[in-house]
Amino acid sequence: MESIDGGMQVHYGLQRQRPELLSYTVDIPKAGKYEFTADVCTVTVDRQFLLRVNRRTLLDVDMPYTKTDWMDTKPVELEL
Repeated sequence: MESIDGGMQVHYGLQRQRPELLSYTVDIPKAGKYEFTADVCTVTVDRQFLLRVNRRTLLDVDMPYTKTDWMDTKPVELEL
């Protein structure tokens, strides 16, 4: 959905039994090590999301408790 701050945002619902799946394709300039961060807004504590890279690498990403503000997650290193 469109964000009031400009750009786009995703609403991720926690109410379902099975996790919601989101899929993105990212083009990178060359193979190598990269850092991933997500700009998140959370109203609950102790939350994570699972990042799957190239259909094989699974990484848990901790989400900060942002108290309804936007904040970046800590960087996670990826080999792409």
